[in-house]
Amino acid sequence: DYEEAAKLAAEKRGVIMLTTGSKTLAVFAKELVGLENTRVIARMLPRMDNMEKCAQLGIEQKNIVAIQGPFSKELNKALYEQYGVTLMITKESGKVGAVDEKLEAALECGIETIMISRPDVDYQNVHSSFDHVIAELNKQLIEK
Repeated sequence: DYEEAAKLAAEKRGVIMLTTGSKTLAVFAKELVGLENTRVIARMLPRMDNMEKCAQLGIEQKNIVAIQGPFSKELNKALYEQYGVTLMITKESGKVGAVDEKLEAALECGIETIMISRPDVDYQNVHSSFDHVIAELNKQLIEK
């Protein structure tokens, strides 16, 4: 999870690129910002509230990559090389989040990666069609 990833990154130190977005930035900032021999590069959407959040958490402007993805493997490699990244943290975001491109670029650059897995979700009622949804709703109405 995010807390485990932050603690592991704090042990490793170095130039750490976060590609997990702004929602969990505080978790990483708490563990990493100001840590000796550690530089945190935050890659996130170019939104004003994200920049304000970075400022509040002590992440300097020079350590913010405000850009909207998804990115190609080549652009990921260029960013890793530009900042001298030694550790990349990402989340299991699938094709939509272009996680493969991030990982392939890190692998080619010899950059260690921490991957945050998706939480296990136990869906109580899974339906494959609209008719199934209506039938379930009718069943629940009758039971009440």
